[in-house]
Amino acid sequence: IDINQANDRVDKVKMYSDMVVASPDYQINYFMMSVVAAIFPDFILRVILNSKHATMAVSNLPGPNFTIKINGLIFNSVGFFIPNIGQTAVGLTILSYDNKLHFGMMSDETAIDSEEDLGIIINGLISELYEMAEKLLK
Repeated sequence: IDINQANDRVDKVKMYSDMVVASPDYQINYFMMSVVAAIFPDFILRVILNSKHATMAVSNLPGPNFTIKINGLIFNSVGFFIPNIGQTAVGLTILSYDNKLHFGMMSDETAIDSEEDLGIIINGLISELYEMAEKLLK
C-alpha cells in the first residue's frame, strides 16, 4: 500500500483486513481450525489440512497486556509457532504480551537457509513497524 499519510495507510490495512475476515475462505479456515481440528484425530487432520497452495503462513495472536504469574514466577518472554503444515515454507508468528510484540519465524531451509537470514528479515520487520509508529505518532 503506497499511501503518504500513515493514518490513511492504517485505515486502508483495516479495510482490507475486514474484507479478508468477511471472505468465505477465512470463514472456512476459521471453522476448520476452531471446530474440525478439535474433533478429528491427527491422522485424519493430516489428510484434510495438507496444502500445496501456501508458501507462507502468518498468525497473529493477541495476548494479555499485563504480566502473568504462575506459582510466583513471572513470564518474561512468550512465543509460539504455528505448525508447518503441508508444503508451507515459512511461518511467521506475532504475539502481543505485556504491551510488547513478540515475533517468531521458522522456515524450511530450501526457502531461507540460515538463522542469520531469518534474523535479518525479523529485524527489517521491526524497523518497518518502528517507522510506521513514528509516522502515526506525529
